Amino acid sequence: MNAFTPEITTAIAIERRHAADEFHRTHALGRRRRLRPLTLRRVEQREVPVVQTSRHPAHA
Repeated sequence: MNAFTPEITTAIAIERRHAADEFHRTHALGRRRRLRPLTLRRVEQREVPVVQTSRHPAHA
């Protein structure tokens, strides 16, 4: 029997999410605008190399 049922794990995840939201509200109000562009750039950096390698003449 697993002690961590889906209901318990989701409850823990929700509690952690709320705690993170409260933390960001109190400690990172000024940083909130900066954080979203950084995360977008990280996603772009992950996707762009895949596009470049697929278009590369060596693979064509």
